[in-house]
Amino acid sequence: MSSNFADLFEQTADRVPHRAAVVHGDRTATFAELDVRANRIAHTLAARGVGVGTHVGYLMHNSIETVETILACFKLGAVLVNVGYWHGWAQIRHLCDHADLEVLVHHRRYEPAVAEARQSLPNLRHTIAVADEFTERRQAPSAASAETDLRAGLPFRPLTARGGEDLMLVYTLGTTGPPKAIMWQHQDLARVLAGSMDFHLDRLGARRLRGSHRGAGHPQWLVLVPLGDAAGVMPTLTALLCGHTVVLTSQFDPDEIWRIVAEKRPQVLVSAGDAMARPLLDAYRRRPTDATSLTTIASCAAPLSQSVKNALLEQFPWTDVFESIGSSETGLRGAGVARKDDDLARRSRFHLAPGTVVVDADGAPTETGAEGYLAATRNLPLGYYKDQRGTDSLLRVTARESLAISQDVARVESDNTITFIGRRDTSIEIAGVTVFVEEIENVLKSFDTIGDAMAIALPHPGRGSQIAALVCSTAGTTLSSAALKRHLCRHLAWSKVPRLIWSAPTLPRSPSGKPDYRRVQSYIAERVPNHVLAPRGPA
Repeated sequence: MSSNFADLFEQTADRVPHRAAVVHGDRTATFAELDVRANRIAHTLAARGVGVGTHVGYLMHNSIETVETILACFKLGAVLVNVGYWHGWAQIRHLCDHADLEVLVHHRRYEPAVAEARQSLPNLRHTIAVADEFTERRQAPSAASAETDLRAGLPFRPLTARGGEDLMLVYTLGTTGPPKAIMWQHQDLARVLAGSMDFHLDRLGARRLRGSHRGAGHPQWLVLVPLGDAAGVMPTLTALLCGHTVVLTSQFDPDEIWRIVAEKRPQVLVSAGDAMARPLLDAYRRRPTDATSLTTIASCAAPLSQSVKNALLEQFPWTDVFESIGSSETGLRGAGVARKDDDLARRSRFHLAPGTVVVDADGAPTETGAEGYLAATRNLPLGYYKDQRGTDSLLRVTARESLAISQDVARVESDNTITFIGRRDTSIEIAGVTVFVEEIENVLKSFDTIGDAMAIALPHPGRGSQIAALVCSTAGTTLSSAALKRHLCRHLAWSKVPRLIWSAPTLPRSPSGKPDYRRVQSYIAERVPNHVLAPRGPA
């Protein structure tokens, strides 16, 4: 049986054709309708030369058309490329050029950026504009993109030589560098998803999500993470392949999201770390609504701080707050259910999925209590696209097995769980000691008047580096430097307390909650040291 995502989706569509597959606003597409609409798009793209191996990008926000376009590319065996709509035109141009795109499908609202980028992309043969809810349908398209009724093609499933070896290019934002692409075969990514889902359901007690396979109804997943990010595509595919319903919203509007929860009654809410959870909590507190349908609040793409976990569990005591750990390079590798804790610097703990290990820098398994790198031993990616050096760093072959080694640092505990320590590529070296920014950021974000925080390293003449931070105050509050200093010293070792802290209206994150530390460095470098806090010693 093929492990191509198109084949897996078609099997589900044949099994539950009349069930709602995707809901967006007042529109609903059943599995049968979604299948036919994806078929029509596939034939339209095929008429423009798209086939097995053609690199096709999509620059689209969350909508039914986005899901249809993704499935259509799978049906043709095309190499799907995610192009995040939050990028500026220069970054879009770089990504399209790096990915060797031949066709780009985009919502019309992003046409100015596409038109600007296309001027220097001679290999991009077609850009196809799709009408969306943010632009007038009667508005005339520009010469840059051909306005096309993508669903004008034949309704039948295209006959293509697709298979499990078909590729996806998964572009990740890169918190410390430019976007990079990981090459995944469908068969490996599908098995990572399937294996992780079975593991999550069996190990963590969320068996109520199994309804579609046992005739006990089916859940609805409200996916808030953008489909322009793999962190949004993966849970969407997981839900669809299980026969579940995916509910989408075009943009992240916390008040609108709670209205959707009350109206659509989803069981699962998929968000992305504190960047989404905090605004959702604030909106719910301002205007509570009926959220009793939710059984699971899941966070992917970005971690939840302990203070936010505590708040979610207090506000929604009937739900499980569910975290997962993984990366674009390794897929989902572990999961955990959040627990309340008074230690605001507490790190997340996870059960590891099958085929996941913690290894040292040489690829050897670590001992209990030792820190190492989270790695996958099965269903591995092929490496980075057009980056052999990065591939050699990611993929290792030891005397025992082949590995894909991530930058996630974890510690193995005595009960066979792991504690997530932080990302090695964003850690800070101070006088020979490694400091992970996640711990510092969690404590900063637990302060009453701080809504978001990012920690970075700045040069220091004596120690080589010093810790600095950029914070965002919560609405209508002021930041007290003395109170913040006491709070930091209470929960962090003195060596980890930021020496310099700046305040900004917002912090640079992608819509999926991932931090952009390059922009934080630039922000601070451009400003005189008018900081909030510059402590000289422990309180």
